Amino acid sequence: MTIGQAIFLGMVQGITEFLPVSSSGHLVLLQNWMQIYPPPFYFDIFVHLVSVVVIIYYFRKTIVKIDKKNIFFIIIATLPLVIVGVAVRNHIKPLFYSNLITGFALIMTAVFNFVAAKKFNSPKNDQALTEKKSFFVGLTQAIALIPGVSRSGSTLFGAATAKINKKTAFEFSFLIAIPAILIASFGELILLTPESVEKLNQISIIAYLVGGIVCFFTSLASLKFLRATLNKSKYHYFGWYCLILGILAILTT
Repeated sequence: MTIGQAIFLGMVQGITEFLPVSSSGHLVLLQNWMQIYPPPFYFDIFVHLVSVVVIIYYFRKTIVKIDKKNIFFIIIATLPLVIVGVAVRNHIKPLFYSNLITGFALIMTAVFNFVAAKKFNSPKNDQALTEKKSFFVGLTQAIALIPGVSRSGSTLFGAATAKINKKTAFEFSFLIAIPAILIASFGELILLTPESVEKLNQISIIAYLVGGIVCFFTSLASLKFLRATLNKSKYHYFGWYCLILGILAILTT
């Protein structure tokens, strides 16, 4: 992978990781369209870890003041991802080569976004988190194991369906992303094969560093943009974007 490709993919990750448009789906499509073979899974891991740093930085005031009850809610929401991830871990990686599956998954994300946009605008969506609601949001997060299904889109859909208010839904969606991303990354690392380790030795440190910096700043901008979009009731625009991209992915299979 060249420095130019790292900058481009880092920017794509930074823009799409936090917006409800699926960073994994974009990386699959762009890696296939740009003919970057084999797809740089370890670059994906790296920029996802950069995303964790961004979340911690952006929500640092909330994290410092977090109480035991909300930590418990985060743990509950993480359980479905761990269970489902272990059960299907051997079937997920091949999906990252398929534009067709990614296209249909993006259409699913579009539906999630349309539903969430409608529910967030309802005055009935003003409830607080509970154990059951946290677990339900966690179940929707597990769906995002499929490339093309947005993690933020699925969790915001879950929160909106559970009638959680916008502010809480926004914060909880990204707080549960911290253990989700760390667990997924750790899972990739423990499954390293000798061949994979050899590929790691071929990594361009400069390309990764530059791509990571680009990812960091674009991720921060994306978080601010998403919060503004939710506050201005423009969330449904993400649904149209995913719908168009999903159809394009299917047509270019």
